[in-house]
Amino acid sequence: MVPGSVASQTPSAAANESSSPTISEEQHFLDLAYQIQRANRATHSAVEQSESSESSVSIITVETAPESLREEEEAEPVRELGQIDRLNLTKIILKRNKSRVTGEANPRKHETTKGSMADLRTLANFHVIETLKKNPKLVEEVSEVAKDAASSLGLLLKDPVIADAFLPVPVTLLPSLTSHHAVHEVLQLQPEINLLMHRVSHDRNFLTQSLAGVSSVDPFIKSLLNIYNQVDIDAQWELDFIRSDYLLHCNDPTLSFVDAVKAGSYKQVEVNMICIAFAGLSSRMQDVHNRVLNFLECDVVPAENAGDVLPLYGGALKLAHGVYSKNFPATGKRQQVLLTVIHPEERNTMDQRMVEFESGLLCLRRTFQQIGERATLDEEGRLLIEGLEVAVVYYRVGYAPPHYASDKDWETRLLIEKSSAIKCPSVAHQLSGFKKIQQELSRPEVLVKFISEKSVRDRMLETCVGQWDVSSSAEEATKHIQKAFQSPELYVLKPNREGGGNNFYDGQLISRLKEVYQTDQAKEFILMERILPPLQENFLVRPQKPTELLHTVSEIGIFGVIIARGDEIICNAFAKDILVRTKASTVGEGGVATGYACLSSAIILKSA
Repeated sequence: MVPGSVASQTPSAAANESSSPTISEEQHFLDLAYQIQRANRATHSAVEQSESSESSVSIITVETAPESLREEEEAEPVRELGQIDRLNLTKIILKRNKSRVTGEANPRKHETTKGSMADLRTLANFHVIETLKKNPKLVEEVSEVAKDAASSLGLLLKDPVIADAFLPVPVTLLPSLTSHHAVHEVLQLQPEINLLMHRVSHDRNFLTQSLAGVSSVDPFIKSLLNIYNQVDIDAQWELDFIRSDYLLHCNDPTLSFVDAVKAGSYKQVEVNMICIAFAGLSSRMQDVHNRVLNFLECDVVPAENAGDVLPLYGGALKLAHGVYSKNFPATGKRQQVLLTVIHPEERNTMDQRMVEFESGLLCLRRTFQQIGERATLDEEGRLLIEGLEVAVVYYRVGYAPPHYASDKDWETRLLIEKSSAIKCPSVAHQLSGFKKIQQELSRPEVLVKFISEKSVRDRMLETCVGQWDVSSSAEEATKHIQKAFQSPELYVLKPNREGGGNNFYDGQLISRLKEVYQTDQAKEFILMERILPPLQENFLVRPQKPTELLHTVSEIGIFGVIIARGDEIICNAFAKDILVRTKASTVGEGGVATGYACLSSAIILKSA
């Protein structure tokens, strides 16, 4: 998968916007949030004991508010409002210097409304957005804090024009809200997905038959299959970094944002099997937002598991290196190294370097062309380059046709795959990540071949939306293809390609579907039911662009890792930290490195 790419599927903003209070109510709810803020202080000690260790991000505990929360006297203590985590939506939005934001030193007192604490936070969220809309200088100042925080923490992309120059990664100004239950479900599912994809990659008949149609019209997949058929996959040790991407689905536009978050469930966008991006940069997004919150005078507590994906991936590279060294002891003084295969114009260098540095291994970074010119295999199949022996090959390129500039690059890929070096990923693992395989695995009768436990299959299928091969003549596929012509907003058309900018939406979907339907080119495409996430207002902070307040959607990614040789599995793990990428709701694609989306962090409603 391309660094930062998202095959996201979002509806128009109008379809999901929930009603909000009028501007005239602003002071009322600012004062209400002030009461909540006081309650936070009163319950702070209890909160610290209740913070969850199951999630990688800070938790909000949301409880139902009493029927009436009236403040009778100025000096009367604020009533118990339930335990609220210090890093919560209200504090992110409203616990700030009152004179800075509102120009008032002492907010007036008002009667609070009935309803849940979650509803109050929704209103508070609305009002900080409204306040910032009226304070462009504050928005500009906070945006600079966010950019500087990102830069100081290494969240950088190489400038596409100026050599040796960097730009801060696009980020959201505030964290994104999601559901504890929904996140927990997909986190716990990741080890099963790791196993599933590994088993699929080793079922040669299934993989080759499933990809036979698309490979007949796609030279790229045909070339990968050609390499796959020349390699004894079962005899090799493999390492793979896997990332499962999800969007929260709630097809009820009548719900408020918070209620939609509570009612929604995560649906799988895709499973990425190659070039997994942002294990490094995303691990520091919590720190970026903490610095923003500190500037806004918010109390913050770093999440317990924030950044645990970086040691997971770095540790996995080191473990794979150890496995190789045990099976192929070093000879003489020749060092065994990590080889990262890179694009000659790579921009996401910092993210890659963070993983490499975390491993503690001596690392070479070379392009396919450089490897082809300098690498050889010895009689034992050891991959040798520049007087060094390659123990682990870490691909950060190779997921798209342009990455293979010539037949020589394909020969280099075959050389690597035939070597005894441990590949991350192997060509088998890469092939298992294509959209056609995802579509096949969404069918219960196929999934049962790889997952025997019914409860696990049920949980996996619960995350799937409808998917149909456009070349299929099956009645159900035909029905949905015809429906897509009439209602394209309900679907997304996906080619078997990784990286941003490949999918088709709305009018473009109709045009492309008309071009390929009932032709050989139809074998390249999967029609997928569109995931309908709730919308949240947030500021997008991007380099060399003004900060924008937009309706956004957020996609999460769950990081997994597996190290195995055939059925012998020595590592099957996942990170509790999650990747969050946020984009405008009107944008189809969602790649961060390609400029479609921003990195974010998550705040989770514990009761949801």
